[in-house]
Amino acid sequence: MLTEAEVEGVLLDQLAGLGYACLSDTVSGPDGAVPEREAYSDTILARRLRAAVARLNPAIPEEAREDAVRRVIASDRPSLIEENRRLHRAMVEGVPVEYRAADGTIRGDAVRLVDPDDRLNDWLALSQFTVTEAGHNRRPDVVVFLNGLPVAVIEPRRVCRRLIDLSYAAMASVSRAA
Repeated sequence: MLTEAEVEGVLLDQLAGLGYACLSDTVSGPDGAVPEREAYSDTILARRLRAAVARLNPAIPEEAREDAVRRVIASDRPSLIEENRRLHRAMVEGVPVEYRAADGTIRGDAVRLVDPDDRLNDWLALSQFTVTEAGHNRRPDVVVFLNGLPVAVIEPRRVCRRLIDLSYAAMASVSRAA
């Protein structure tokens, strides 16, 4: 039987094979050699988000792109479910912005956060991603980021334990039926 660390390693190998960058939070955390965020309370990788927004929206002025990034990073919903819906909407529809065009007119546009064709997206899997909030540490096994935005939390050990429990239950029911 595989250990939790081995299952996590297999998962990260599979994600790397799909083109994901894979890092450990010990390397990419705020205290790591290559920090991806400033604090353990940060759950959005702002530098990656800014780079993706610039890559996906070259025709939109930098000031408007930065406004969109600030609005995405600023949590403004009282519940986690509402906040997730807000971010999902921004990922699907873009972030509405207004800016002054070269001719002096005010223009409206949507800053895209994701490339629907997946050619310009930045996929990252961080293992042992530590998040500190209100004095509590949480450390999911793997968090998947799309352009700096967290889109999946994966806890392979729970799945494996559940599958093992289910396989024992299946074997027990088969042996009882025999």
